[in-house]
Amino acid sequence: MKRIAPLSRFLLGAGIFIFVVGAKLWVVSVAGSSVPYRDQIDAEGESILRPWLEDRLEWQEFFAPHNEHRIVFTKVIALASVAMNGQWDVYLQVTLNALIHAVLLLVVLGWFRQHLGGWRLTVITVMSILLWVVPFDWENTLQGFQSQVYLVLGLSFSQILLVLGAERVNWKWSIGHLCGFLALGAMAGGAFSSAAIILVVAVRSWKTRKLSRFSIATAGIATLWLIIGLTTHTSVPGHEMSRAQTLAEAITAFSEILAWPTRGYLPAGVLFGLPAIVASLILLRRQEITLFQQTFVGVVIWILITAFAMAVFRGHSSPLISRYLTNYTFLVIAQGLAWTIFGNGRWSNLGLIAWGVVVAISLLSVFDKTWERTIKPTEQRIERQEVLVRKFLANGDARVLTRADIRDLPYPSAAVLNDRWGHDVIQQIMPAAVRAPLKIDGDKSPVPTEIPLSLYPVMAASPAGSQTESWMWRSKRYSAETLRFLRFRINGGLGDPESALTMRLVSDSSVVEVIPEGSARNRWKTINVLRPPGEWWIELEDNDNLEHIALTSPVELGVISWAVEKAIKYHLWWMSLSGVLLLGALVTTILPSRLRTIISPNNE
Repeated sequence: MKRIAPLSRFLLGAGIFIFVVGAKLWVVSVAGSSVPYRDQIDAEGESILRPWLEDRLEWQEFFAPHNEHRIVFTKVIALASVAMNGQWDVYLQVTLNALIHAVLLLVVLGWFRQHLGGWRLTVITVMSILLWVVPFDWENTLQGFQSQVYLVLGLSFSQILLVLGAERVNWKWSIGHLCGFLALGAMAGGAFSSAAIILVVAVRSWKTRKLSRFSIATAGIATLWLIIGLTTHTSVPGHEMSRAQTLAEAITAFSEILAWPTRGYLPAGVLFGLPAIVASLILLRRQEITLFQQTFVGVVIWILITAFAMAVFRGHSSPLISRYLTNYTFLVIAQGLAWTIFGNGRWSNLGLIAWGVVVAISLLSVFDKTWERTIKPTEQRIERQEVLVRKFLANGDARVLTRADIRDLPYPSAAVLNDRWGHDVIQQIMPAAVRAPLKIDGDKSPVPTEIPLSLYPVMAASPAGSQTESWMWRSKRYSAETLRFLRFRINGGLGDPESALTMRLVSDSSVVEVIPEGSARNRWKTINVLRPPGEWWIELEDNDNLEHIALTSPVELGVISWAVEKAIKYHLWWMSLSGVLLLGALVTTILPSRLRTIISPNNE
């Protein structure tokens, strides 16, 4: 019977993982775009991708600062995704971000599972899942460039978990310190976890009056990472206006962070954040604490340092901007865990229940407001943005950008955007949603007037009116270097089993018959086709006058981009699958106890 427990844990973990990923892809499907956006255009496109495509990229560019940060891994991800996929596709990046964030949740759940059980574990687990799926941090969910946020949180938390959770030098302790070093290449805040470790080791050594070689090694390596982080930090001219101008302003901003997500419900942030702070102080005063309690204190100190830094450096603007909120989820979890540190008495149980109720109500309120005020309007803006970029890339006319509303552009300056994306090498890696279609070679067939207008050039259309003989059309040969998937827009009866229309992608070695799911007589239907290997061409055939077919010039689509778009499209399927897995976890947990009851001697 005990063998069922690992199966239950696997089903539960897989169900939670897929649910989180599916929920994030749901948001992406509504308001996401595959088009690079804002800082990404400079930090990835201009500093890494264009130099790489022009064979002049130097390794130092990966370590060059972007504002206050050194986002080494975000740049590596951008280059690797383009190298593997052939396109600079934000959909691929946000999907990878969702996977990283979901893995981080499983690590967090595994951490406090060491300490909790029963209904307390259920309450904190459910609240943690809500913190991961409610799109209060919608910018991080929708922008591929924000991988840095998930990476710095994952690496910093792993450092604290592995280093402070170790009793001696071992491989976990070593990997923990490696995570601390790597966190410096994620964001500037990567040094905060090292600072937390130093403080915990120092206070524990002072309290126990013991300074072992292990403690010296732990604090010494963390100090090295902290020094590297501080000395490589850069200041950005113009960002001073975002800093808190007075101590009172910094304290107010810090209080707002402590109060999140109860903004509007709890005026004084200290009331909500106090349990985590008090629990940490109590644990630090003890002579002996468990490894879990030590990591708990480290997490609290780490996130408080992060919160105070945000209050200082962003206190004059707002420390509660969407992209900052992901950082505070660990503080909210720590506030719930704090009630379990106080024991299993009546007041600690009531405190945990109250915490869960307040967090749940606050997050549901945030979800409603975010969806109506931000997600839906973003969906409309993204549609306008893609139309503008598509027009610009189709003809290279900068006036398309300069005449547009700046809010509908993916960059705050039309002139700079024209400079960034006016290069052929960049245009050749743009995502399928906006990139120019393959060029039509030679004359194209006349387009019947009854065919709807298309955003893309029509390369072929069967004749209108009566036909006395079969119509056959063949395109030119296209290069074998073309990306493997092609995106067409078709109009007409192709796909109807009763029509006499056929479409083929042909190479010297194979033929791919194109049979879409259903026809498109009064609209343009998008289809994606995996082309045959080698040089290829298109063949259309119409054998009667009952139907017509029209075809736009194809747009290239990377294989990974195709797979990611499918994953985003079927996000509800992933969430349904997660429900099945979670149900399976419940069944395999309950069934063994039922069986034990049946075969128990007391029931004989």
